[in-house]
Amino acid sequence: MADTDSLKDIEHYTQALKAPRIRESAARLAEQARSDAWSHEDYLAAVLSREVTARQSSGSQTRIRSAGFPTRKSLEEFNFDYSPSLSRETVSHLGTGVFLTQAYKPQPSGAANSRLGFTNFVGGRLLRLRSITYPARR
Repeated sequence: MADTDSLKDIEHYTQALKAPRIRESAARLAEQARSDAWSHEDYLAAVLSREVTARQSSGSQTRIRSAGFPTRKSLEEFNFDYSPSLSRETVSHLGTGVFLTQAYKPQPSGAANSRLGFTNFVGGRLLRLRSITYPARR
């Protein structure tokens, strides 16, 4: 009886919080938690991680859809035969985004003493990095 009341409470709370994945996984994870002797914290972490993962996936799908791309493509599908000057290894490395966490000193382009050239270079880099780390919102 107590389990049924608890599940009804969870269903009510997840509707109020607009967290449907918690509602879908709470009972199943509760059974697993009981059988594997999870702590309350472990159970809560498992339930919340499901919700967070689903929201992140849903958010990225929404951003891709709202961007209006005609089809969804990935780096794995890219045909390097059309652009032989591109290095497959370099593009794969850049696709990981590792360079975003590494500090580097930007090298100015243009004339050696051209402040405008350096400003355009750094401004362009910052805009490019911003679009990679923080997708545009509508």
